[in-house]
Amino acid sequence: MSWPKCLGGLLLASFSRISRALRKRAAQIKLLLMDVDGTMTDGSVTLLSRTDGTALEIKTFDAHDGQGLTLAHTVGLRTGCITGRESAALLRRTHEMKMEFIYMKEPLKMPAYEEILKKVGVAGIFP
Repeated sequence: MSWPKCLGGLLLASFSRISRALRKRAAQIKLLLMDVDGTMTDGSVTLLSRTDGTALEIKTFDAHDGQGLTLAHTVGLRTGCITGRESAALLRRTHEMKMEFIYMKEPLKMPAYEEILKKVGVAGIFP
């Protein structure tokens, strides 16, 4: 795995302390998939009542997660999320974070997971 120079000396210095065996294992990672609620957010769902009887959903995303996704892309990882809910806020955040695989309204996540693995051409961690 080659680390771009733009990551700075601190990260490169930390990387040099990682064992060769661990670096070899990490280099095999090609894809980072995650759930949303409780993973990309703190798990809370805020609903604001509207006068027409509908509700506005608010999600709060952590900037540190955004930094992590940016670093993941910098080292060549492909990223995505699979969630059971549908959210305009999530769609905006995933586009801001340049996530490639965005699966919403997926009550059963394994079929989406398996579809993404096939698209990427990698084996998963689940049997």
